[in-house]
Amino acid sequence: MKNIQNWKKEREFYKIPDEEKKKHLFQTNPIYKNEIKTNDYIHHLKLTLPNLSFAAPYGSIGLLACSHIYSIIRERQPNLIIETGIGRGVTATFILAALLKNGKGKLISIDKGADTGQLVINGLKVNWDKRVGKTSDVLPTITEPIDIFLHDSLHTYDNMLFEFEWAEQHIPEHGLVLSHDIGTNNSLYDYAKKYNRHVQYLPTTKNRYGVGVVTK
Repeated sequence: MKNIQNWKKEREFYKIPDEEKKKHLFQTNPIYKNEIKTNDYIHHLKLTLPNLSFAAPYGSIGLLACSHIYSIIRERQPNLIIETGIGRGVTATFILAALLKNGKGKLISIDKGADTGQLVINGLKVNWDKRVGKTSDVLPTITEPIDIFLHDSLHTYDNMLFEFEWAEQHIPEHGLVLSHDIGTNNSLYDYAKKYNRHVQYLPTTKNRYGVGVVTK
């Protein structure tokens, strides 16, 4: 069996010291992050979370990273966001709460499981288009331009690279590609290198595999 430390060293995320990652954080506006404190939908979510078990596959990116994603959406005012992988709907709740506050925009979430997104309450679903199926089947059916793409589905190299390449063809200049669990393989780094871009990071309390951001 391959030594776990060697397995990690083969991946870009683990080659980069934590202090170096901190120099490449994706900057978000603290005004919007503070706004979360008074958001009723996110407050309701946080009250619900302690009573839940987060056994796989229903984990989440983590509330700190989600708060930065909320800030990104508030600042950028996107018209369309794609999220692959829904889980219980923690990240989707933050995204939809930001879109509702913006007064515009839609989230398309894709997951092969139909029993996902339980935490997204009815008041947020007006801007939510939940689609069931594999991303390799569903993404090609989306033809409209997107502003932000977020990967959090199957974390294999081939699937992640497929999703990033698909997003590349659909996001405009300065659009964002975000990914959870970027340390599972080198796909995000290979994608960024191919197009001569840099990987930045979102702070997260679940830093095992990290959340990366690539700006087109």
